[in-house]
Amino acid sequence: MKKVVLTLVLAFTCLMAESLTITTGSKKGSYFQVGHRIASQFKGAKVITSRGSVENFDRLVKGEANVAIAQKDAYRWYTSKHPEAADKIDLIGDLYQECVFLVVKKDGKVENDGDLQKEGVTIAVGKKGSGAQVTWEYMTQLESGFKKATSIPKGGNRVLAKVASGKYDAALFVMQPKLNGWLFKTVANNKDLEFGSITDWDLNDKYEGKPIYTFEKIKVEDGLFGDKVKTICTTASVFINADMDEDLADELSGLLLNHQKFLRGGK
Repeated sequence: MKKVVLTLVLAFTCLMAESLTITTGSKKGSYFQVGHRIASQFKGAKVITSRGSVENFDRLVKGEANVAIAQKDAYRWYTSKHPEAADKIDLIGDLYQECVFLVVKKDGKVENDGDLQKEGVTIAVGKKGSGAQVTWEYMTQLESGFKKATSIPKGGNRVLAKVASGKYDAALFVMQPKLNGWLFKTVANNKDLEFGSITDWDLNDKYEGKPIYTFEKIKVEDGLFGDKVKTICTTASVFINADMDEDLADELSGLLLNHQKFLRGGK
C-alpha cells in the first residue's frame, strides 16, 4: 500500500513539476524577447535560443522543448518534409504579422517575383534554417518557377551590400513591417536599393481553411507619401508539443488569447 501511495505521489509531483521550455531564436531577435515575456508568467519557465524555426520544431518533436515560437509558413514546410511531426506539434495561437521583403538593385535584373522565375538570377535567402530560408523553400514548393533562381544561404547587411554592388540580384527577408526596423532604414539610406513586389497567386496556400500568406500592401518608407510595396505576409505563432500537460497548455492558451499587447511588448 505504501509503495502504491509513494508511486502516486511521485507521479503527481512530476506532473506539477513540468514547466515551460521555450525555444525561440537569436538573443537579438523578437522571438527571444517574446519568449521571455511568456516565461515571466510561468514559474520555472526557461527560454533557450535557436538557429531558427527548423531547430525549434526539431526540439518540439524530440521533447527538448515544449513551446516554440516560429513562422506559420515554416510549420507548413516542416510538416511537408516530416509528415509524422503533424501529430506531435500543435498550433495554439498567433502573435503578430511578419512579411516577406524582397530587396533588389535599382534598375537591376529583378523588379518583382516574376523575375525570380528566370535562369541566371541570384537571390540571398538567409542563413540555413533561418525563417527567411525556410520561407523561400516553401515558396518554391508552391511556385516551382522560383527553382530557376540560384539561392544563396546568406543574410544580413553583407548581402544588401552585394545586392547594391550587383554581386547578387536580390535578397529575401522575413520580419515585422516596422518602419523603424534596420532593413527599412538601410534601403531608404541607399540609392542603389529598393523593394521589389511579390504577388504570385500560386502562393495562396491554406491551413485549416485560413491562408498561410495574405497579400498585402506594406508601407516601406516614412512620410505621408512614403512608398508602399505589394508582398505576402504570414504570422509569428506559438506551437507546443502535443503531449504537454493539458492544464499548462490551457494556461498558455489563455495568455495568448487575453494578453496579446503584453506579449508584443506593449503595456
